[in-house]
Amino acid sequence: GEEGDGVQWTFDSRHRVQTGEGVGEVKEEGGEEGDEIGGKKPEEEGALTEPINPIEADTGCGDLPEGLEMCLKLMLPGEVSRVRCAPRYAYATRNDAPPGIEPTSAVEFEVELFHFDREGHWQTMSFNQRFQMAERIKAKANDLFRAKKFGFSKARYARLIKLLNSTRDFESDEQLARMNALKVACSANLAACAIESKEYTEAVAWCDQVLETDPENIKASLRKGKALSLKGDYEEAVRALEKVTELAQGVIEAERKVEDAAEVVLRNLGVRARNEAKYMERQAREVERQTRRERRAAKVQRRRLREAG
Repeated sequence: GEEGDGVQWTFDSRHRVQTGEGVGEVKEEGGEEGDEIGGKKPEEEGALTEPINPIEADTGCGDLPEGLEMCLKLMLPGEVSRVRCAPRYAYATRNDAPPGIEPTSAVEFEVELFHFDREGHWQTMSFNQRFQMAERIKAKANDLFRAKKFGFSKARYARLIKLLNSTRDFESDEQLARMNALKVACSANLAACAIESKEYTEAVAWCDQVLETDPENIKASLRKGKALSLKGDYEEAVRALEKVTELAQGVIEAERKVEDAAEVVLRNLGVRARNEAKYMERQAREVERQTRRERRAAKVQRRRLREAG
């Protein structure tokens, strides 16, 4: 802080410049939590002073430096705060430091929170609202995994499983099956996150959970084999991968059966089409013969009328 402002700055501290009001918006369908913020670097030697355009970010996804996100969680819409972050809470572990800021530097932000959206309460949502929210959380976790933000991805998958486990008021077996399918997918993806984080024992545990529910899940068996191999349990890894081979062979056989069945159907359709074509041809010939008979009968009738006249 500047001299004389009555604030003694220490690393990881926050100073409220302007008080905010309100509690944010709650989306009826239960949208992802997000913050729209703006701000500027403090006016000091070597710092940038241009206002930063408002940005929108999801919390818990690594979009912002950790210290800045911690500050935002304590703010209300309209509030302006200054937060000083030690390097480890700023850019020391990130690769997106703005030009002119060293990753090893402490950083002071001035940030204004314009508004934020909060998720609706899971237990008060309808099934469709819950399912839509679950799909959004899973999609975000998938994006984080593809971006190699495995810790943040893991947190999203784990949070979704916790929400799914808290659900008891299913109205049909179909609803239960849809939620269980999501849980299986998230558990398998948590195994992938654990493998990337070199937490192989945890990865095996997640795979076992999936296989307990879905013993023929190829993805879980494959990831279990990979985790066991990286862990050094080669005999167990071989057994898991043999299971993958067995399941894959079963899929191939199933595909062959489908192809054979399709071929039989097409062959039967071909026979049926040929039979129908022959039938239509016979019908056409019969119509033609009937037409000729009617013409002959009409000709005979006209001749008799002339003779009678």
